[in-house]
Amino acid sequence: MYAHYLIHEKARMQRSSTYPTEQSDSFELPPLGRIEHYPERIQKILSGFSAYLVVRRDRAASTADAYRHDAIQYIEFYQSRHDGSLDNFMIDPDMFIEFSDMLKRDGKIRRSTIKRRLIGVHRFWGYLYRQKIVPYPPISMDEMDIVVKKILNPTHPVGPERFSKLRKAARHGLSAIY
Repeated sequence: MYAHYLIHEKARMQRSSTYPTEQSDSFELPPLGRIEHYPERIQKILSGFSAYLVVRRDRAASTADAYRHDAIQYIEFYQSRHDGSLDNFMIDPDMFIEFSDMLKRDGKIRRSTIKRRLIGVHRFWGYLYRQKIVPYPPISMDEMDIVVKKILNPTHPVGPERFSKLRKAARHGLSAIY
């Protein structure tokens, strides 16, 4: 029990008041991937975000990697809206809503994936705010009226032939009861 306490206390003591931005002996960062072409400032932000997730938020490396992928997707979305520039990179409620709408319009993405991506970008937004990179604190998706619901039993339009068959089957079933 005491050894368990010492491990956690040692890890807490190693953490500084700022979030780590590079790899240390106490944790493994997921591979960086796909960020080499970004400005150094953005690379440092993404590296710091990964370290923050693993060290401060105690997330698995695979979760940090997925959230970083979500952050990269948001950065690419931001670039597409600002002529490829990342000079004034930021997240605010309007951009977050636009990003959400873009994900929802893409018919190839499952709702569970959309929800996970929004959570990853929302966590990225919180990190950016705590690091004083963006001036707007993250607000809940509920307050932004963003809803990603699972469709449990989607209905599909029924053509005239199928409707006729269903009606006959229902009549036959009801006649057996009455």
